[in-house]
Amino acid sequence: MKWNPHHCNKHLYLTCATTSNIYLWDLEDPKTVGKSVRKFESHTNRSSLTWSHFNPEIFFSGSTDSKIFMWDMRRDKRLDDFSSYKQKVKHIVSDPKNGNQFAAGYSDGTVHVWDIRNPLKSVQNYSLHTTKEITYLDWHPTQEGILLSGG
Repeated sequence: MKWNPHHCNKHLYLTCATTSNIYLWDLEDPKTVGKSVRKFESHTNRSSLTWSHFNPEIFFSGSTDSKIFMWDMRRDKRLDDFSSYKQKVKHIVSDPKNGNQFAAGYSDGTVHVWDIRNPLKSVQNYSLHTTKEITYLDWHPTQEGILLSGG
């Protein structure tokens, strides 16, 4: 689950179902209480989710099917595919200081930083967890370029 971090959309959140679909929920619309607003058919396995810190309509999903997708919540189809690295995606997080970047942690213990303007190849790769998969990532909230990883 992931709340939308933007004040204008603070009533919206995403969930992943066991069917691997992603659902958008709206807590302010009385017509949709208890019902999802939109369904995104995405991965073959459960997903990690993160919202863009710069665009309130954009979010990313990554899955153990080795795929990462960028979505616009106003559309039913994905905007881009960042799936050139063929390892299971365990966690993704958008960069709060750089609107063009997000990071993904993989089952082989690597972390890749992606630029949304180039979905074919990550811009930085780190092999810090050689014996464990990456299970958590978090960007520093105020200092640009500092990323924590845990496995």
